[in-house]
Amino acid sequence: MLLSLAAMTRANAQRSGNLEQDLERVRGTFSLASGTADGAAMPGPMASSMKRVSDGFVTTVTMGTMLYMKASFSIDPNKSPKTIDYEMTGGFSAGKKQLGIYKISGDTVTFCFGSPDKPRPLEFESKSGSGVTCTAWQREKN
Repeated sequence: MLLSLAAMTRANAQRSGNLEQDLERVRGTFSLASGTADGAAMPGPMASSMKRVSDGFVTTVTMGTMLYMKASFSIDPNKSPKTIDYEMTGGFSAGKKQLGIYKISGDTVTFCFGSPDKPRPLEFESKSGSGVTCTAWQREKN
């Protein structure tokens, strides 16, 4: 069955709307609410000092005053689960690609990423030995 031009235009507009809406919700300044790496919870002092700032199509994560990672990113909110791709430009995995998934709930954005240059996780879970990191970030209030 062929889609009419009007139906394709509506579908493209919906995809574009989803993209713009999700971009607005992942951009901004966030504090780490919780994190798990390779099945182990991130230590409290580490977690409490982490900030995530996304502006345009660049995300920077710092731990205190130290650069943890910096990446250009793209998202696809029309996949299930929603996907995010990082091209790492700074930090411990600079020059590598990192594939992930994300979900948004209110002012919290949750990401799960595979190890650099490894496959994208398919679920929001970090099991021991998986190499998956899952983090939940709370938007900071102005």
